[in-house]
Amino acid sequence: PRPQLFNYLASLYMAQGQGDLALSTVGNGLELYPNNTDLLYQKALILEQVGRHQEAAQEMKTLLSFDDKHAEALNFLAYDLAVKNRDLDEALHYAERAIALNPAPHIMDTLGWVYYRMGRLIEALKIIEEASRELSEDAVIFEHLGEIHLSLGNLEQARTAFERSLQLAPDNDKLREKLETLADSL
Repeated sequence: PRPQLFNYLASLYMAQGQGDLALSTVGNGLELYPNNTDLLYQKALILEQVGRHQEAAQEMKTLLSFDDKHAEALNFLAYDLAVKNRDLDEALHYAERAIALNPAPHIMDTLGWVYYRMGRLIEALKIIEEASRELSEDAVIFEHLGEIHLSLGNLEQARTAFERSLQLAPDNDKLREKLETLADSL
């Protein structure tokens, strides 16, 4: 079999909510193709989706030991650190490498979120505004944009960004609470 077959089969299992079966399928593929970066990446994504975040990050690092120019793995590690608000210099290094390899909007969002966590709000605002224009259907980017505007004291712009995010992800109760709190401030 070819490595792609393990990827496809694992994706099918994930679509059916069978994370354990997906992981074992990718594991079988990695036994045959231990350095295959596509399989390593798939394994990390599955680990992330089943809530095994530490292991997912470790798999991304393993992947980078085989391919240090894997933009998605770099982006994953940068975003993971930014969300945890830890090791932000390392997160910035990963994000800058990722964006140099692939200036995609979701990677721009990661770099912007790292800037935000570092307190570099103007840089964060500039790059996340650009990402939001390119990914206008991404709720997370608009939530990030709202947080940055809120930190800058731009309450109207924060409300607008949060409303757009809620429009895209209507089940986000935390966002709904943020909007209600913000409404009391306006």
